[in-house]
Amino acid sequence: MKLPTSLILILIALPLSAIEESKGSAGNFNRDFDFWIGEWETEASVMQDWTAIKQGTDSVRCTLNGRLIEEVFFKEEGVSFQRGYLSYLQGQNLWHHVIYDEKWGMYIFEGKMEDGKMVLTSTDKRPGLRRETFYNITDDSFDYLWEGSSDGETWSPVWRVKYKRKVTG
Repeated sequence: MKLPTSLILILIALPLSAIEESKGSAGNFNRDFDFWIGEWETEASVMQDWTAIKQGTDSVRCTLNGRLIEEVFFKEEGVSFQRGYLSYLQGQNLWHHVIYDEKWGMYIFEGKMEDGKMVLTSTDKRPGLRRETFYNITDDSFDYLWEGSSDGETWSPVWRVKYKRKVTG
């Protein structure tokens, strides 16, 4: 069985410390991203036209005995265009987020919860910086903001996503 190239890249990008930490008990695992686990309906808009809303869905689950969070984002019914993997680096008190996008490739972020917002900043070697912020977090909804910066001081919004938990039943 041949593994997809994107999965191989993501597995290579996961730091060894995250794999080592997965040997510990689940009770030591940071639960900051529990709000994201589940099935979501999304409304995304980009800076070129904030009024043009694009519908999508996001499926987020725990795997590897609760040590890895896997996200599959769909831009339309059944068409995946982005996968993300999150692991908690206990020794550094940071989350590590690897995103693979079918159009733009791989992004790597690290960060943590700050004042009720989850804030992760790019660590990959691409030109410019990126930052993702999860905020307005409730049980059934939250907002997501992707920003860009050339200097790490001034940030500009690139795209926004409103998440609403899917109703089951």
